[in-house]
Amino acid sequence: MAKTPDPQKEAETVRDERAKAATSEKEKRAIAEQEIDPLLNEPGRGTKEWD
Repeated sequence: MAKTPDPQKEAETVRDERAKAATSEKEKRAIAEQEIDPLLNEPGRGTKEWD
């Protein structure tokens, strides 16, 4: 059985990657201070393309 990814951990990883990719120190701080919303990473969300 495949292990289901932890939405909270996945959301933290995405936030950390965004912070690393930020070009300015101000952007990095803003990203780091954002709340983590694991609901955005629930399985099945964000995979459907809209017309």
